[in-house]
Amino acid sequence: MWRSRKRGAAVFGFKRKTGEIDAQLTIVANSLANNYKDAARDGLKEARRLFEALEGELPERERKRISRQIDGFQEQMKGYSHYNHIGW
Repeated sequence: MWRSRKRGAAVFGFKRKTGEIDAQLTIVANSLANNYKDAARDGLKEARRLFEALEGELPERERKRISRQIDGFQEQMKGYSHYNHIGW
């Protein structure tokens, strides 16, 4: 199947941008699952920073998906400190 270079470049560029955010969200999910509070907090901060930097370049569907994930993690981490244990 033939594809224009211009279209293909946009698709791969889009995947690379969301891939960085998705990688940070995976770090957050794994850190929460293993009760690594500092790593979860740092990963969420980095994911939020990347999302805000790339927000205008992402399609609406991806913006909503990533925003829901970040908001969900923030809600889950509300009151998250070294004194409470999540998942035990």
